[in-house]
Amino acid sequence: MKSDYYMDDIRQAPDGWVCERTVSGMRSALEAGLVRRLSLDHDMGACEACASVGAHIGDSRTPATTFMNWCPHHEDGTGLVRWMVENDVWPDERPKVHSMNPVGAKWMREMIDDHWPLRTVGSASQGVSDED
Repeated sequence: MKSDYYMDDIRQAPDGWVCERTVSGMRSALEAGLVRRLSLDHDMGACEACASVGAHIGDSRTPATTFMNWCPHHEDGTGLVRWMVENDVWPDERPKVHSMNPVGAKWMREMIDDHWPLRTVGSASQGVSDED
């Protein structure tokens, strides 16, 4: 049976959604054909080395620090969308982006807009926003 997936390293999933905390876990669910609807975060954590020294952890108070917990050594939501594009592996419905990182969210939405398969998209998701 297919489920609705919410990929985020910090926030809890809306009621009825499966929470996936890693890009690799989300990729596995997509490959297995388990995903009906998908909502994505961009910042998916920092590697152990960066996290241990507090590097790459933003406070979301200025445009330069809009990320929460991210580093260039750790896969993020953009990497997952790029993988979906390259492998033509998509959920049943058009993916949504709920990331608070405006730059990362923009990149992800643009890739989805450019590559989303021509399908009949169902009604809008309840409980998940596609806003910054």
